[in-house]
Amino acid sequence: MKAVTNINSLLVALILTGGALRFITGIEQTLYYLCCTVLLAMFTFFKLFLERPRVNKMSVIYILLICFLLTWLAITSMWSYSAEQYKTDLLLIVSNLALVILLCLNISKRFLMNVIFYSILSTLLVSLFVIYQSGGVIGIKGYGTIVDEFYLTAGRAVALGFIASLIQFLYAKRHQAFWIIVAVIHVAALSICTARGPLIFSLLIVLMLFSTGLRITGNQVLIDKSVMKRYLTIVIPVAAAAVILALQVDSFSTRLIRLMSFTVELSEGGRGAIWQNALASIEASPLLGYGLGSSGIMSGAGENLYAHNLILQVWLDGGALGLLLLIPVIMLPVVAFFKNRGCQGAGANGIAITVFCCYILLLLEYSKSHSFYIARDFLFFGLATVQYLGGAGDSKEKEGAVCIK
Repeated sequence: MKAVTNINSLLVALILTGGALRFITGIEQTLYYLCCTVLLAMFTFFKLFLERPRVNKMSVIYILLICFLLTWLAITSMWSYSAEQYKTDLLLIVSNLALVILLCLNISKRFLMNVIFYSILSTLLVSLFVIYQSGGVIGIKGYGTIVDEFYLTAGRAVALGFIASLIQFLYAKRHQAFWIIVAVIHVAALSICTARGPLIFSLLIVLMLFSTGLRITGNQVLIDKSVMKRYLTIVIPVAAAAVILALQVDSFSTRLIRLMSFTVELSEGGRGAIWQNALASIEASPLLGYGLGSSGIMSGAGENLYAHNLILQVWLDGGALGLLLLIPVIMLPVVAFFKNRGCQGAGANGIAITVFCCYILLLLEYSKSHSFYIARDFLFFGLATVQYLGGAGDSKEKEGAVCIK
């Protein structure tokens, strides 16, 4: 059973980081995901013969919400304004539905630990590739590299690896040196891959991690001295060094200045202009939307693009019903985490904090970049948070829905 869990967690990690790994492997993307998903299905069905899956009530609700949302978005393809994009998005929706079902049959404590570990290894390869392609971390300009062409995808994957490895460092009882070295490699790559969002959002998560050194017990606030010491003496200096390094990259510093000049960001083809067009289109058809794949056209981005915001994209494509289904999909992981923060160990547990922080990072990322229909990682970490913590108040023994002692 352990072997099957290891294989399935490795396959999920490869699916989560596949968009960035294609820089290294060169494998055609559709074939890559198809092979990984088919293998995951085969080993999951084999696992079902050996062990009955455990899914808590909140997870069932969350899975149903995702399935209803994706199914409704697929239905809207019947009145899509898109000429071609809806076909690609429909294929992505089908693959996401299959993945969500397979994930709910696999998620457990051991599975999540393995997925986190394998994902960090995968993103470490991406990070080393970014550094190599950029010619190192000294005197880098950030232009004319393979990574520069796909910087958003690479940045998202590297940011996940950075946050996950940093939290492993904070909570590791051994191998702390290994985890901080891995985290430093990730943040160095993140600083030179020219992606503003992943770096800025990662630094926000780092600030949030301050609270992990605090534990609220009744009316008392206790300090975890071990975690707080690592945070103040190692994590904060590493984050500061990352900012200094990023500002040395010409392409990053130029785009950061544009971001700080809000009016420039809006007037020079920035996301603000796309969002304004999207809101105008929503106002014209708020109930039914414009059908699957139409968000790029209706936001002024283009036929094969999207609205650069998951809420606007789903509202443009799926109308009011799509929005009403998306909101609880976004909020339920947050509710699951904070509802059980008082459960013994749950709020301070490394696995819980890792999956939740990765979820928040991806929520921020999909709020300004990427199509919602490739949000496999977002759906995974949302489901992982709900499944791992959603049943924490019901049982202290269930694996996958536990209060860690």
